[in-house]
Parts: sequence; structure tokens; C-alpha cells
Amino acid sequence: MPAVYWFYPKLPPSTNKIYFSRGGGRQLTDRARKYKNSLVRWLGKEIAKSGLTTFRDDVPYEVRLLFAFEREFVINKGWPKKAKSRFKKADTTNLDKLVLDALATAIGVDDCAFFSVQLTKCISHKPGVSIVLRELFCEPDDVESRWYMDTEEVLYLE
Repeated sequence: MPAVYWFYPKLPPSTNKIYFSRGGGRQLTDRARKYKNSLVRWLGKEIAKSGLTTFRDDVPYEVRLLFAFEREFVINKGWPKKAKSRFKKADTTNLDKLVLDALATAIGVDDCAFFSVQLTKCISHKPGVSIVLRELFCEPDDVESRWYMDTEEVLYLE
């Protein structure tokens, strides 16, 4: 299967705001449930349009998520004189949960098959999330060695 790309023009709510407690358990908030269901439906339509019919559940996948924000949601205008940080608190790691869950549901593969997940944030005039999905052409026990090969210019500290 070649890599598949989708762009969804809505950013997810933060993981910090997608759950509430009820009866000793956690449930999705209405906003989070609506986002996830909307993304699942949209992905389903896009998958159907593309002619892709099945995704294998016996192979490891790589998922790349690019969260595109408008400039004012990322950059503090008052930096360095009035703001402590150049960047606003738009944490990329708080945005992936609903997107990964929706993707897994839409393709019919448990997200435990997502062996590699890359998160990136950028500034764009077109906010939303780009999703790239591809099979990792290796066995799960080879993922570690492939990961090291993909990090050629890394300073390793031991």
C-alpha cells in the first residue's frame, strides 16, 4: 500500500479537554465525541472515494500528523519584551489522541498497529490536520533498527 495523505480542515480539541468523569470512568465530552465522529465519517468518505477497500491489521503502520495553526495561535506578539516565551502553549502532544482514534476506527485497524507516530506543528493560513498513513515494510521486531537508521544526525548521549 502506498502512503495515503488526507487533510482535514479542523483542529481537534486538546486532550486536556476531551474527557469528563462519570460513575468512576472517563467519557468523551460532547465536543470531543462530535469531532471524532465527524472525522471518522469524513475519513470514511475519503477512503471510499480513493478506492482503497481494506487496510491490513497484521502489519505495523507509521502515522504522521501535521497540525497547522494560524500564526496568532502559535506566536506571542509581545515576545521578547512582554511575553516570556516566543511560542504560545499549543502543545502538539495534546492533539493527537482523537485523530489517532478516529483514524483507527475509519480504517478498521486497532491503533495498537500504529508503531510509529510523528507529530509536527506548523504555521499556516489553512488550519487543520494533515494525516499520512503508510505501512512500515518491516516486522514489528525490526522497527527499532529502522528507527535508528532514520536518525542519522542525532547526538547520542549515554
